[in-house]
Amino acid sequence: VLWVTYQIIISVSWNLDIKFPNMFSRMLSLMSILSLDMLSFECFQSAQSPEERYFLTVYLWSILPMIVGLLISCFGFIRYILNSFNSKEKQNKIISQHGWLLLFLSYLVLPPVTMKQLQ
Repeated sequence: VLWVTYQIIISVSWNLDIKFPNMFSRMLSLMSILSLDMLSFECFQSAQSPEERYFLTVYLWSILPMIVGLLISCFGFIRYILNSFNSKEKQNKIISQHGWLLLFLSYLVLPPVTMKQLQ
């Protein structure tokens, strides 16, 4: 909950161009490693225009969680098929586990993805 709240606070300061008090801004800058914005590093920003960089960042931040979700779903489907000879309780547990993983993924990526899309 704290991580998502931090993501929302960061998105408010960027999207609405709000200046926070100096001490709070310093705390946010110290915690900026938690935002996990790997695409902001220089190696991903070679000789591209700002518009190209923006669209690349939005596309990657939007597609990567979908790919991870697809991998979780495929892995769950394979586990379900391999355990089709087991009890129904085991199959329901597999569905529950992968459903939980998909919900957890959406919980983790919703603030940074919407921040990049609405920036």
